[in-house]
Amino acid sequence: MSATTDSESTAPHSGPAAVLSILALALLPWTVVVENGTTFVMAWGLVTPAPFHAFSIVEYFGQPGVRYGSLPPSLRAWPLASGVYALALASAGVGFATGREDRRVTAGLLVLAGVASLSVTVGFLRRGVPLAVPLGTGALWLTAWWFYRSALRRALPASG
Repeated sequence: MSATTDSESTAPHSGPAAVLSILALALLPWTVVVENGTTFVMAWGLVTPAPFHAFSIVEYFGQPGVRYGSLPPSLRAWPLASGVYALALASAGVGFATGREDRRVTAGLLVLAGVASLSVTVGFLRRGVPLAVPLGTGALWLTAWWFYRSALRRALPASG
């Protein structure tokens, strides 16, 4: 493990590497869906590479006939995951900028965003999509562990 990671795992607030890593999660497909082509479910929207088409989560839910309440629960989890992720990014960013942060909150938000993102992937699989890969869940959880593992340990009750 590098000295940067060691110091960031016990620092009182997020460092630049943690903030940039969390920000980079927005560039990663959170769920890769393969069915009649490939679609990337991103934190901010959907991307279809061939032919290329991208539209934001706001555009998706603003389409005529798409009502949030009528969608399957797994698709309703998508904006929840994105919102919780945005809160984690804000928590880390404010912590870095001000030096004041409860790292347990940032870590917990990353873990929760991963759970919600996993719900999206599982929902696709339950509806019969041949392949859905939860890249975002793994990346969110890895980021939480890599930068915030000491905060996660403090947040969990001591066992036995």
